Amino acid sequence: MKNTVIHLIVLLTLIASVSSSCRKEVRGGGDSIDISVTEITLNNNELALFLGDTATLIATILPENATNKAIVWASSNTFVATVMPNGLVTALSEGKTTIVVSTQDGSKSASCAVTVGILVTGVTLNKNELVLGVNETETLVATIELANATNKTVTWKSSNNNVATVDNNGKVTTLAAGETVITVETASGGFSDECKVIIAPYREPYLTFGASKTTVKNYETRKLIEENDDYLLYEGENKDVVEVYYLFDFNKLWGSCVWLKNTSGIGNRIFNFLSEKYEYLGKEEEFHRFISLDKKMYILFGFEDEWNEWVVLYADEDYFFKSSFRTKGLKKSQSR
Repeated sequence: MKNTVIHLIVLLTLIASVSSSCRKEVRGGGDSIDISVTEITLNNNELALFLGDTATLIATILPENATNKAIVWASSNTFVATVMPNGLVTALSEGKTTIVVSTQDGSKSASCAVTVGILVTGVTLNKNELVLGVNETETLVATIELANATNKTVTWKSSNNNVATVDNNGKVTTLAAGETVITVETASGGFSDECKVIIAPYREPYLTFGASKTTVKNYETRKLIEENDDYLLYEGENKDVVEVYYLFDFNKLWGSCVWLKNTSGIGNRIFNFLSEKYEYLGKEEEFHRFISLDKKMYILFGFEDEWNEWVVLYADEDYFFKSSFRTKGLKKSQSR
């Protein structure tokens, strides 16, 4: 009996010794000690997405050798955006949500504020060509597509600020005869549209033939200096324009005439302007001939030595070939 007790004591001592040794070895290997999570971070704290966009958030757990790295993802508004177990965020509708990632160990968390917007799909201008005179203004209107886009900011620019400028509201101001291109561009998506602006050395007269004197008077902003049954005579709107007058037959407009000073280079500028806007038919005697694109209006342009001035005559097609066209057109200038 005594030997049995001694054997039992020795066995228990050996077991305790082995167990202690095993614990020391495991501690040395570091595998059996739980290492707690101290922090979790995300690669982005903010995301700006548009409908249908996706983005992947990456969670980093510290320390790197933490025992339990299990995490849970959640969206505060799943109607705006959802998040998958791998951190993939999908934008579903316009609005804001917060994506939160949490650790199972220690309930540590990190968040990302997500804003979902509606992307611009295009922009169009109300006009793609403008014909203006010098020192005139007109405002272009840009329409954003889609109408409920989140960011509707646009920028404006002119390809030739010496000819015409454009402000932040699309207001075009002409400075000199020539051409420029006005471009509008969206901040979102970089969509753009253009408007070609042709600046004539003069503002063209009212050209709806058959109109009454009252209609022309309501249109004109130039100073009326003389009128009778056959014509209305207006003062030129800038230093290059001498006068503008309208020709009537039984109170119906059939033609108009613009007289301009013989300043340096103005003849070429007028010709270039007319060539850009109308179809050139060639030169007959000293006059260049043009026709409107709808073939309903003829234009004569040339230099009159008697007055040392340039003249542009516009006429309804029914009057163009009548001998009275040039006779009447030039005769009125003698009233000066």
